[in-house]
Amino acid sequence: MASSQNMQNDTPALTTLSYAGDVILKPSGHGKPAIRLLCSSICLGHGSSVFKAMFEPDRFAEGQTLSVDSPPEIPLPEDHPQAIERLCKILHFRSGDDIAWDIDHYADVAIVSEKYDCRDAVVAWFQMSVPRIWAQNRPFYDEKLPFVSYVLGLPSEFAKVTKRIILSHTKALNPVTATHKTDLVPLELLQELETRRQVALQNATDALKPEFVQRIGLGTMTVAAMCPRERAVADSWLHNLISSGLLFMPLVQSVEAIKFRVDGHFAKLPIEHGVAACSSNIPFWQGRCGCQTGESKRDHLSAEIGFMITMTKGMCLDCFYRKVSDGAIDRHCRVSFDHDGMKKPES
Repeated sequence: MASSQNMQNDTPALTTLSYAGDVILKPSGHGKPAIRLLCSSICLGHGSSVFKAMFEPDRFAEGQTLSVDSPPEIPLPEDHPQAIERLCKILHFRSGDDIAWDIDHYADVAIVSEKYDCRDAVVAWFQMSVPRIWAQNRPFYDEKLPFVSYVLGLPSEFAKVTKRIILSHTKALNPVTATHKTDLVPLELLQELETRRQVALQNATDALKPEFVQRIGLGTMTVAAMCPRERAVADSWLHNLISSGLLFMPLVQSVEAIKFRVDGHFAKLPIEHGVAACSSNIPFWQGRCGCQTGESKRDHLSAEIGFMITMTKGMCLDCFYRKVSDGAIDRHCRVSFDHDGMKKPES
């Protein structure tokens, strides 16, 4: 019984972030064990307007004073302990002593940085971590990166990750995961991102069926071919799409998955042709016979889809800020897009 009581009365060990610390923060939210952090109120106040106001003499808790000899303990029952610890390390210039790999941790830190108004201090730490996060190339990481870059206000990272989602993801983002169970990111962001993904996927899918294939159709004689050879070319094209797993690809596939199959399978298959035997007398302005264009279309299909990928743009964070605020937030676009859909150097 006494042992149980001692366990209940155990005080978490103290982590010292400043030897001149004059306040102890004790976060204990999100069902996590509480931790105690000895901090400098000056360091906290320099990076956070909220902490600065919290520790002003005329606003601090009555009967308490900041003291190096006897630092008061401030409970933070709603805050994620590890996120507050990371935030305090950043504000004490101690963020480089360990590495966070869990994408949820970055999202938690973004939340507390927004709450305590110290996003500017967190941005540099996050941007140093971006290459490590990006190298993971995990869809689950991509789902959280729009949230982190939106909350921290990082336009370049936001544009980059939204472009990757548009091109490489096979389904819509999970709203619960993508918003990190908060209301900090509007659902309109996820809706617009999914719309762009679907449009890009449809454009890539349309490229798989050139005009002469769409005109003749599959296994139907309702539309006459321009010449006797054209139907054979169209059937050959469609057969190769089936062999490459491209014709009946479900809608959950991605643009990059289509490009991969085109390069790995379709581009290597022969297309029936017969230019010398073409008997079409259709004027050139009404289109060219498929027997004349089939092989060329196959050879250029990879480049066509590759060009679509290059030209796909990520989302502009500042444009989206303006959109969801109905113009109340008037921000200059910090990212301009060049031909590859990414940021151009500012002049």
